[in-house]
Amino acid sequence: MSEACAELPVEIRDVREDAEAAACYALMRELRPHLASEAAFIEQWRRQKTAGYRLWALWNDGAPITLAGFRIQDNLVHGLHLYVDDLITGETGRGKGYGQQVLARVY
Repeated sequence: MSEACAELPVEIRDVREDAEAAACYALMRELRPHLASEAAFIEQWRRQKTAGYRLWALWNDGAPITLAGFRIQDNLVHGLHLYVDDLITGETGRGKGYGQQVLARVY
């Protein structure tokens, strides 16, 4: 983990409320530009949640700077494993180990 990552006061947590998902929309749209609107994103997130999708965010000053969308899956090919659907760090935070920090927490 880089020094920049260690110095940043952050919180990593599961996105559980619509307001938290709404706060993640702009960052997720950087990765998924086809997302039409915040409302459509929240609706999709809710549907995926019922199928086991989880969205975790690394927050700094109340704003998400890294997102990891993932599922824990179990199948005959790989057994129990983590499948990452989405992973993004905002442009200003890239290269500082934030994605690695979030993945280490969810794994």
